[in-house]
Amino acid sequence: MGSRLTRRSHQSFLGLFLGVVVRSIENPVVPVVEGFLKFLDRNRNALLRDFPEFERLDAVLQSARSGALARTARTVDGFGYSVHGRGCRLTGPDGIEVDIDLLPGGWEAFDIWRLERFAASAGVHPGPEKSTLLQQCHELVRAGVLCEPQEGWFSSLKNRPADR
Repeated sequence: MGSRLTRRSHQSFLGLFLGVVVRSIENPVVPVVEGFLKFLDRNRNALLRDFPEFERLDAVLQSARSGALARTARTVDGFGYSVHGRGCRLTGPDGIEVDIDLLPGGWEAFDIWRLERFAASAGVHPGPEKSTLLQQCHELVRAGVLCEPQEGWFSSLKNRPADR
């Protein structure tokens, strides 16, 4: 069964990225992967206004571990973050969350589980199958949008460690 978007997702997800969804209506995975990347940028940019550490995930993790940055916080605009292990979950005021991990070599990356969590927070029910998400990520790697710095982990090419 394919994914369908709920009323909540129409307001928060489709409303922002209608072009992506309309172009890909027969493949609901495309808006999940592209939406994840767009919401990552949206949430990071909002957090950057109050927390300059969000320029780089390694700076966020280092600051949280040293105590210079709280492990969990929220801006007055409702954007929040929560540092965990080797990564960070970024949440918007609409409840849509993206979660990224820092891989060896400085790659800020996500896996299929993080895409599934993003889709659920954006109101995509039922979510796409794991195999379909993985296939779409590999297609985006071949298209030059993503890279796979570690098997099963994906990163936007614009967030290469050398670029940060």
